[in-house]
Amino acid sequence: MKNNCSIEICLSGKWQVAAELSLTGDPLHGHERTPVHFSYELDYGLAHLGRRDIAALSLRYPVDIADHNLSSWPAFLLDLLPTGAGRRRLCMTLGLPEGASADWDLLRRAGGPPPGNLRIASEQPESIPKHPGFARREVVERAENFIEHCLRKGYPVGGSSAVQGESPKALLSEDGSGRFHPSGTVPDKEVAREWLVKFPRGHTEIDRQILKAEAIYYELARKIGCNTAAPLCWDCDCLFVPRFDVFPVKGKLHRFGMETIASAIGNTGFGETVTLDEFAAAIRQFSTSPLTDLTELLRRDVLNVALGNTDNHSRNTCFLKDTGSVRLAPLFDFAPMMVDPEWIARACRWRKHESAGYPRWRDVAHSIAANNEEEKALRREMKRLLLLLPKLPKWLQAAGIGTPILERCEERCRRVMEDLSEK
Repeated sequence: MKNNCSIEICLSGKWQVAAELSLTGDPLHGHERTPVHFSYELDYGLAHLGRRDIAALSLRYPVDIADHNLSSWPAFLLDLLPTGAGRRRLCMTLGLPEGASADWDLLRRAGGPPPGNLRIASEQPESIPKHPGFARREVVERAENFIEHCLRKGYPVGGSSAVQGESPKALLSEDGSGRFHPSGTVPDKEVAREWLVKFPRGHTEIDRQILKAEAIYYELARKIGCNTAAPLCWDCDCLFVPRFDVFPVKGKLHRFGMETIASAIGNTGFGETVTLDEFAAAIRQFSTSPLTDLTELLRRDVLNVALGNTDNHSRNTCFLKDTGSVRLAPLFDFAPMMVDPEWIARACRWRKHESAGYPRWRDVAHSIAANNEEEKALRREMKRLLLLLPKLPKWLQAAGIGTPILERCEERCRRVMEDLSEK
């Protein structure tokens, strides 16, 4: 088994080798127990020295010409490592075990096409079978079996970072004729739009309602003033999500850097407890507009609690990186997970300022503000949200949200209004 790989970064629509990484321990020990060495390529390092934006492997590792020796994989690699349902399918297809011993093989063989602008370089050009693409109706009618179909036919299906998790999903490119292809299988010049297509997590009616509600929730978040991208489209049990990390520009695909909060704080595990205080600290450290992004974090947290999006883990929030800019990425994976049959508890909480899943936001505002002016700005946002919260259930009802979700939201909104009130 080869114990090294090249890491590529896409800048100005062109992929280039940016760094080399090698394992210095047994790859069968998995990402948490295998030491590694990596370094930026010398020419790349000198050309982009000191940059921590789109040109860097990670916010934690600005471009340099030093050697990095670590006792486990760097956290940014985990953004490329398939997990959840996608990992299980790939392990089955590739004949790999599902445990940690498969981590290295999965990274090297399934580290692309990725969200963001980072990927593991292929050892040789992949032989991708030519295909006229699929009509939208074919994608919809295949539902969750569409992914398995792609894998069986040899089409790569990206599955990491923002597409990790239990719900079946696929990254697809739409060409100029409206045909859909697995991302990475058509030339950039033929791509009209990039999509993430999601299918229900399970086979129950509530699984379907949760996914359908995601499009409704997203538009409500837009009304509230959250940082959102293009509208989501629900189509016969499929959710079409326009990607915000890649756009066609003059025949090339411009890829923004995209890094999870988990990677930014150096979290090298899955399912580990991460606090919202750590989210805020990462924003303070890395964002090029920290107060705006801290306000956004507070706004999203109020909505998460009020609308029951309990799956607010550290891989469901990302930084989006461009030239000289590091900001919170637009909202994604925003859905009423409180009604999921598997009962998903609130994943990330405030360390001291929260009780039974309901934060004390006045204390939160005080703790994350750098000074009195910032705290006043955060308090103003809380007052604005307090005026909007009574409208949320009516908006949801008008949008056709399911009754079980609506009833839970009405109850939660009342409680959040009490917690936001300064009385």
